Amino acid sequence: MLSSRIDNTLSPLGQNSPVLIKSSSILSGVNNEVNNAGIKASQVSGLLSKNISASLALSDSHHELASIDIAKQAIKETVGGLLEIQKIIKPQLTLEGSKISPEKSSQLLFQQRKISNAVETRFDDNRVLDATLSPQTKTSNSIPFQIEGLDLIRSRWESELVTLQLDGEISLLMFEAGKSDEELITQFNKALGFAKMSIEKNDDSQLIISMDDAKWRESSKVVNITGQGHRFPSGQFIPTNISSIKADITAFVKVPLDMNSQTLNAVNSFIGEAQFSYQALNLARNKEVMSSASYLDQYKIEADPFEPKISTIIEEKKWASLFNVRQNHASISRKTVVDLLK
Repeated sequence: MLSSRIDNTLSPLGQNSPVLIKSSSILSGVNNEVNNAGIKASQVSGLLSKNISASLALSDSHHELASIDIAKQAIKETVGGLLEIQKIIKPQLTLEGSKISPEKSSQLLFQQRKISNAVETRFDDNRVLDATLSPQTKTSNSIPFQIEGLDLIRSRWESELVTLQLDGEISLLMFEAGKSDEELITQFNKALGFAKMSIEKNDDSQLIISMDDAKWRESSKVVNITGQGHRFPSGQFIPTNISSIKADITAFVKVPLDMNSQTLNAVNSFIGEAQFSYQALNLARNKEVMSSASYLDQYKIEADPFEPKISTIIEEKKWASLFNVRQNHASISRKTVVDLLK
């Protein structure tokens, strides 16, 4: 999930689809300058393409680093809010029978809002943390959950059609007695695909359903189930609450918090998840920085590198200059790139 985005291809440069340099025609304005100097256009085109590829890879690396750093900051703000909630709840547990004061209640609500804002942090229109505090700096994570009673453990003596209705979307799961677990999982994934969900079984043959983090946050978290009288009763839909397998902090900050050990345990659990995510982000950042180093070497070995300032920019950590290369890519030429790096 957090692997390096640097490769030997050109980055999308802010577009929804990759931009590939297939010919030197988009480098208009460069060939004239080169021809005046008596250098072959093909040689210059190859040099520029190589340098541009490295430039864009570095820019893409900056994009990754920026998203990682923003995610780290969101984690810090989340943990800060959780620690404040911890400070409010702990003393209250020793005061049996006492009610929380309006002031303390307001303090809890303030910290919940602070955490909510942190887990909604976005970069390039993508949330940097999912509902379980896992990093999602490149793509949206899937949130796994279970539906009570929906599993492959029970004997399938008879076939049964089970209907799931979640947020207006209906999925039909046919539990065919004569089919293996693997065959049923394949069928279920086809059925759930229309609702943009997927399903798998764990080691205990329990069914784990997943949906995109953005969809999970908007979901009502209530699924209506009906069957044919075997696994599930037939007739009227049975409403069932669903919750993610890992604790959902977006749900935690939406409800009034009780002053009890259960709430305190939840806070401690979220702090542990946040610490784990922070370590993962640190590892991802170190990997990204190391991967970037090879692209800098291209500027050191070229006879006439057309961005001689790249090394200085990286060394001085002037990431904004690299970001400008990514944002201002309308007409890539020697003059354009050099101007952007000034």
